[in-house]
Amino acid sequence: MIEQHLPPRIGSLCTGYGGLDMAVELVLGGQLTWYAEVDRHARTVLEHHWPGVPNLGDIRTVDWATVPRVDVLTAGFPCLNDNLGGPLSGGADAVAD
Repeated sequence: MIEQHLPPRIGSLCTGYGGLDMAVELVLGGQLTWYAEVDRHARTVLEHHWPGVPNLGDIRTVDWATVPRVDVLTAGFPCLNDNLGGPLSGGADAVAD
């Protein structure tokens, strides 16, 4: 019996512009199943490269029980505070509420 392997399904947290996800797709031959990104500029790039792939948005508000399972999970450091808060913020504004 020949075992057939499907391409790995990839999920992405704090995706940014998707560079890591593109590399993982190319190396593993996988397919991005969903991503989670809140930055509007990054979302524009992601929508261009992966039309029709759902954006889960803010990872703090996702109902993870409803998210399709993936084989590979990628993640970028959520660096918004370093970009918006400046180099001296030290990530202090990363705490929500």
